[in-house]
Amino acid sequence: MTKGPNRLGALRLPRQRPVIFAILLLLLITSALSCLGVGTRDATRDWRTFDGRSFEVDRVIDGDTLDLRIDGRTVQRVRLLGIDTPETGEYWGAEATAALRQRTTGKRIVVRLDEVAQRDRYDRLLAYLYVSDSELLNQTLVTSGNAFAYRPYKHRLWRQFERSENEARSSKRGLWKDIMPSQLPEWRKKWFAEKK
Repeated sequence: MTKGPNRLGALRLPRQRPVIFAILLLLLITSALSCLGVGTRDATRDWRTFDGRSFEVDRVIDGDTLDLRIDGRTVQRVRLLGIDTPETGEYWGAEATAALRQRTTGKRIVVRLDEVAQRDRYDRLLAYLYVSDSELLNQTLVTSGNAFAYRPYKHRLWRQFERSENEARSSKRGLWKDIMPSQLPEWRKKWFAEKK
């Protein structure tokens, strides 16, 4: 019996076929799921589904996050773009949550997306939310002192939010009334340090 390359190649081929078949099957399934939008963040689909459309508020999670009712059974978690609020157990966290709840309970909200990003790392939709044609909820929360203008990431309205926060801070509205430097979020402490 000769042990040449043809003999060894013939012996390996039957074991390789199931592996090759499995890889091709996996690629085919992945491609099909991708075409259906399963398991992917499809920005185009987010724009079609959400931008400029109105939705009922299902529940408020905290001062900068809420759930919108998309249809009778589907809920989409939304993070208000361009703002940050203290967590529920932190200074002004409960007040920030109450402010968002007060502005949205029983209302329909119009969603507007920004070109910068549509989703965050937790797969929450990032959006500007309007409670009327003229009231941008994100900015209302900053102006009233119930939210920080989130400065680490630029978005279309970041300068506008920055001006609103500066006004709230100088007027000592909301959280700016009695806040101590130690109560600021870490990103904000860093931002202040860089500005000095």
